[in-house]
Amino acid sequence: LMELMARETLPGVYGELSDEDKVDLVVLRETQKLRQYEPDQWPVFSASAAARQLPYTLQAVEGAVTGGLAGAAAGAVGGAAIGSTASGVGAIPGAITGAAALGSRGAIAGSYAQLLPYMIGEAALGLEEIRDVDGQKLDPDLRRGLAVTVGIINSGAEVVGFGALASPVLTLFSDTV
Repeated sequence: LMELMARETLPGVYGELSDEDKVDLVVLRETQKLRQYEPDQWPVFSASAAARQLPYTLQAVEGAVTGGLAGAAAGAVGGAAIGSTASGVGAIPGAITGAAALGSRGAIAGSYAQLLPYMIGEAALGLEEIRDVDGQKLDPDLRRGLAVTVGIINSGAEVVGFGALASPVLTLFSDTV
């Protein structure tokens, strides 16, 4: 559902929806509305929420692995090239250092790239339900911009971790109090 929502929100980036995708999107939206749980059904809700997070996790891992491998390969080649300027003696240490440095950054970038469309789609889905004071849906351009903004922030929070993002704010807060 989130991938289809991202494609509907940003067709220029993620591709146009086919007629079959549009039908699937309608069905999935209606199914989503039926997933309302009573307070005493928290075990069902918790299991359902955990199951819905599994695709995000798998996508993030896939992106981290592919991005990490690509980054490590590029880092190894670059590090070996730079290290070989020391009469070839530094090629191997340069390759190892480059692979480690760019491999970790590639993993972060790959994970982020995989999560971004899902997070945009999730935000777009949530924003569909918001109404203004007159009961009208939000303007489509505003909704699209908000979905992208929220998707970017949420993807970053997922990849980097809330603690790392909140640390400067918490430090600033503790210094002012």
